[in-house]
Amino acid sequence: MLNASGMEAGVEAAFLGTRSGVIRLTRYTGMETRVAKKFLTPADKDNLFTVDHFPLWYRLAMENPPGRFLYYMPVEDNDNKDQTGASKYVIAVTAVTVSSGGKTAMAGAIGVQMSLEMLEKRLWAITFQPNDTDCTEVEGLCPLSCQSVDVNCFLVDSNGFIIVSKERSEVGRFFGEVDGSVMTALIKSGMFKKVSLYDYQGMCRSGHSHSSNARPLLSPFYGLATVIKWFFSHMLMFLLEFNFCGLWHSDYVVDAHKAKKVDALQPCDTEYPGFMYDSSIRETNSLIKCGRCQKMFVVQAVPESNLVLMVVQADCDCSRQYSSITLEPKEVKYNASVKCNRMKSQKVRRRPNSCHAYHPKEDAKDCGGASEISLSVALFLASLATSLALCRWT
Repeated sequence: MLNASGMEAGVEAAFLGTRSGVIRLTRYTGMETRVAKKFLTPADKDNLFTVDHFPLWYRLAMENPPGRFLYYMPVEDNDNKDQTGASKYVIAVTAVTVSSGGKTAMAGAIGVQMSLEMLEKRLWAITFQPNDTDCTEVEGLCPLSCQSVDVNCFLVDSNGFIIVSKERSEVGRFFGEVDGSVMTALIKSGMFKKVSLYDYQGMCRSGHSHSSNARPLLSPFYGLATVIKWFFSHMLMFLLEFNFCGLWHSDYVVDAHKAKKVDALQPCDTEYPGFMYDSSIRETNSLIKCGRCQKMFVVQAVPESNLVLMVVQADCDCSRQYSSITLEPKEVKYNASVKCNRMKSQKVRRRPNSCHAYHPKEDAKDCGGASEISLSVALFLASLATSLALCRWT
C-alpha cells in the first residue's frame, strides 16, 4: 500500500489501539474526499472504548492468532452506504505482540481503513490472466478473469459474508442467500460448519388470538341489537364530526386513513444459524448437478487472512434445485416439561437471608431531613435589615 509516491489511493486512515483506546490515528485523505467520514470520530459510538465494550476491530485482532490480517465490513454504519445498500469501506486489522523471555503477549491492534473500490481493483488485477497465458495444459476457460461474464468471483470472510462481488447489491450479504447451491456443497464438504446461536431476549409475533370469529347463538334479538347498535354508533359519529364551518371551508377537511394493523409481539427464545470457516481446509472444488447443467466452483483460502476466494460458474442456475440459505431467526418451541424447568431456572436475584433495616450508629432523626423546609433566623434578620436600609436610603 505504501509506494514511492506515498500512500496508495484508497487508503484513508491507519490506526493503533490498545485496551486504553486509540493511541495513534493518521488520516491520509481530507474530509471532502474521505469515504468513511464517521469512522473513529467522536460521533462514532460503535468504536468507543469503554469499561465493558471494545470495538469490533480490536476484538477481532485479540481473538485470532497474531500475524493474520482480519477484514470486515461495518454493515451497520448506515451513513457510509452507497445506493445499493453496500458499505463503502473495509477495515483490515492485525494484532501487535510483545515477546519477552520466550513468552508472547497481545499488546494492541493495528489496522487500516480503505475504500471498497480500492479492494475491488486490487482483486480484479490479481485475478486477471493476460491473453498470452499458456493454456495448453488447462482444461476449461483460459485465460480467465473475474471480470468475465462466464464466472462470478466472491471474496468472502470466515463467517460467509461477502466482502467483494461484481454486483454491489450482494456486498455485505450472506453468501448462502446469493448462491444456496455452492454454500450447501461447502457445508457438506466441511469447509464451512454450521453452528446454532440462541437469543434468549427475542421478540416473536403472537400466534394466539383472543378473539373468535364464531357467531353466537342465532336469535331474533341478536339481529335487532346489532341494527340498533349500528344505528346509534353511526349517529353518534355523525354528530361528533358534523361542522357547519366545513360546509364552505375546505381547508378544515382532514382525510381519514385507516390505521395499519400492528402484530402483537411477545418475549420468546429464538434460534438462528451461524457459519464458521474451517481453516484446516485450504482449497476445494466440485461439480453441482442442476438438472440440465452442471455448475463448477473453486474455493481457495487467501493466505494469512480470514478471507476465502470463490470462483463460480455463472451460466448455470441452480435456484430451482437448491433454495437459498438464510439467517432468519426461528422461534424455539418448548414442550411442557422443558418450559416448566426453564421457568423454574429463570428466577429473580436471590434475596439476603436476613433484613438489615437498623444500625446502632444510625440516628433515625437524620433520615428524610433533606426535604424539610425550615426558616433560617439569621437569613431572615439580614434580609429585613437590608430592606429597611434600602427604604431609608430611597
